[in-house]
Amino acid sequence: MTFYVYIIYNIHHDIFYIGSTHNLQKRITEHKTGKGNYTSRYNGYWCFLYYESFPTRSEAMRREKEIKSWKSKTYTKKFIREKRRSAG
Repeated sequence: MTFYVYIIYNIHHDIFYIGSTHNLQKRITEHKTGKGNYTSRYNGYWCFLYYESFPTRSEAMRREKEIKSWKSKTYTKKFIREKRRSAG
């Protein structure tokens, strides 16, 4: 089984959400349809920005915690821009 860490963004509220899951497509759909616990509090569209895959849940959770520790929207935005440039 593969585990994922992902980043989504709410344009209306200018907030990021970082999460982890073993079923990325289902989890993103839950966020976009208002079924995510945290994200359902915020109206507006959640835009899927980025993901990383890991072979174990513990590795995914470690990476999720690392990304959340950044605590800076500016750093998160810079990280996303750099990843998109290197992928394109």
